[in-house]
Amino acid sequence: MRTEEMSLGIFEGIEEKEKGCMIQCFSGREQSFSAGSVLADYSEESDQIGILLAGRADVVRIGGAGEKTLLEHLQKGELFGRPLYLTAESIGDAVTVTAAEDCRVLFLNYRRVLSRCENNCPHHVRLEQNLMGIIMRKVQRLSERVEVLSRRSIREKLLCYFSMQQTQAGESFLLPFSLSRLADYISVDRSAMMRELKKMKEEKFVTVDHGRVTLMKTLY
Repeated sequence: MRTEEMSLGIFEGIEEKEKGCMIQCFSGREQSFSAGSVLADYSEESDQIGILLAGRADVVRIGGAGEKTLLEHLQKGELFGRPLYLTAESIGDAVTVTAAEDCRVLFLNYRRVLSRCENNCPHHVRLEQNLMGIIMRKVQRLSERVEVLSRRSIREKLLCYFSMQQTQAGESFLLPFSLSRLADYISVDRSAMMRELKKMKEEKFVTVDHGRVTLMKTLY
């Protein structure tokens, strides 16, 4: 495993010589996936968490009627695992993690990660702290998603999402996924969203050029 990959958030502050030992202790395994492949299917019990070493992936909820909802778009260094998506299971929905492009994933046994070693190893303590930080950032992103979905109209959803992206990335930003995925993310019909986006361009609310968005004005 490459050194730069080992420096991902969960191993931040942990000495290089300790990382290999910790991965072995946590039953770590690295696996590669091609675009479109399923990284994880949480219809069954699993004690694995995954860390995206390279590529991008989508967490998708599949309802009883087969309808799909994009729950989360994962970037390099981000975490996914069954314990994070139990709410979907509780209402009978399935959750899968699918590669949006070629990916490599480090899988760890989260029960071993959360079980403090006998020596109360300071590196293990640091890893737990890093893991908690990653989970808190995930909670923040999911809170932002709720904020977007709480808006009543398609335009308000789009402007809310664009405003959040602009705050993080500056005046102009690249969408992290396609327009089809954006429609899934804000839970609206793609055709209806494209019509609204066309109106917003004509009214000079936004410009969109090959996935790069510039927000000219907002409703807020």
